[in-house]
Amino acid sequence: MTFPYIRPFNIYPSTAGGGADNTPNAVNWSDIQWEPVLPEGTITSKQITGISSSINIQIQPGNGFGATLYYQIGSSDLTDFHYLDPPSSPWISVTSNTTISVNNNQWLSFLCHGANGEGTATIVNISDSNQTLDTFNYSVNINS
Repeated sequence: MTFPYIRPFNIYPSTAGGGADNTPNAVNWSDIQWEPVLPEGTITSKQITGISSSINIQIQPGNGFGATLYYQIGSSDLTDFHYLDPPSSPWISVTSNTTISVNNNQWLSFLCHGANGEGTATIVNISDSNQTLDTFNYSVNINS
């Protein structure tokens, strides 16, 4: 008796081809301010986690009316640090709709400086259909 050849098949479904995870875990940056009377300003930092590859983030500073927003990408939380003026490297000033690339476990920090003014920054994940990650307020009060 002859038995037909039966081709083996994979009983385990493939998990390949799922694509990159571009949605980070939730972030919530605190409001920040700078007042020269102190003379120091606050820094807000959040760690970007939960992504499998780098993502592109757009920083939309709103109209700060003289207050300039700065950012830094780093490997540590800077929230407990205070700064004097003016901010320098590695701090980079945010221009209209600045786009940056952030990797998993990097910290994204913000501070502000400049003339009197205030604004609302919107942080958008352009790698994930322009989803808003967070908004926060920033202000400079040189008259206090």
